[in-house]
Amino acid sequence: MTITKVTIGVLLVVAMAIPVSAGVIGSPSAPVYLSTSLIDSTAAPGFVDGSTLTSFSSGGLTVGLAAGQGAQWYNDGLGPASDAIAFATDKTGADYVTSLTLEFNSPVTVFGFQAIPNDLDQAYSITANFYSSSNGTGAVLDTVTESLMGGYNSSSNELTGWGFFGAADDTIGSVVISTTDTGAAGKWDTGGFVLSELRYGTQDVAPEPATSLLFAAGLVGLGLVSRRRLAR
Repeated sequence: MTITKVTIGVLLVVAMAIPVSAGVIGSPSAPVYLSTSLIDSTAAPGFVDGSTLTSFSSGGLTVGLAAGQGAQWYNDGLGPASDAIAFATDKTGADYVTSLTLEFNSPVTVFGFQAIPNDLDQAYSITANFYSSSNGTGAVLDTVTESLMGGYNSSSNELTGWGFFGAADDTIGSVVISTTDTGAAGKWDTGGFVLSELRYGTQDVAPEPATSLLFAAGLVGLGLVSRRRLAR
């Protein structure tokens, strides 16, 4: 009986000590991602198509870019599901960049987006690192890397080949996005990447299934111990 009590007690403590964090989100159809809000600067009053912004807002969230960086927004429906798109550029919009740092005025618990390389019809890697603090500092919470080859569907007037990058954690302070597409080769020879369907959430992140099962096992075990005590 002593061994059983100790084992159940340890199991329960371990279950409760595991951080409540969902980690990488597998697809844009995941429930936690579908419950987020869309960031679309093209919907702001007075927006001019092709504007290069160094920060943009949605609801109570403001997304700032690192010094010298910009996001050039277009409301032409080229993104997935005919969403707006944003090119990663310098702050003037004159040159494309291969790295972009997004930081939030207040931490979020869920953040995701879709992306493709600028150079269409060539395969390049895009990586997103999710950090616990602003400006790409603090702990690396999650990393998502996709090898992507963008294209263009003339019949639907959409860019194709989008990859999804998303994570859910207790506190996401910033996201650093980078690509191997430097513009040295490829059909368009521009380098950089395009973003679309940026979404965020501030809701509580649900426990991972393994955490929930372990916690449930601890409760069941505790119940068994209680029943044995009552039987005695």
